[in-house]
Amino acid sequence: MITKTLTAVLAGLFLSVAACHRDKPAEGPAESAGKKVDNAADETKEAAKEAKEETKEAAGDAKDATKETAKDAKENVKKKTD
Repeated sequence: MITKTLTAVLAGLFLSVAACHRDKPAEGPAESAGKKVDNAADETKEAAKEAKEETKEAAGDAKDATKETAKDAKENVKKKTD
């Protein structure tokens, strides 16, 4: 009698555990919010990298334009003093 009862209880426990087992644990609200924060941080980081490159390129363009303007000004002064 005890063996049958123990077997039934163990079988019930086994089936309960097997039925509740998931390959991936359930995601709670804090984990979901954390993932959203992580994604936002990644997007912000990528946008900052892009802005850095665009700023670097714009600074290079400004440098080139300044050199060209200085060269033109130097030539104009030379023409007027000759």
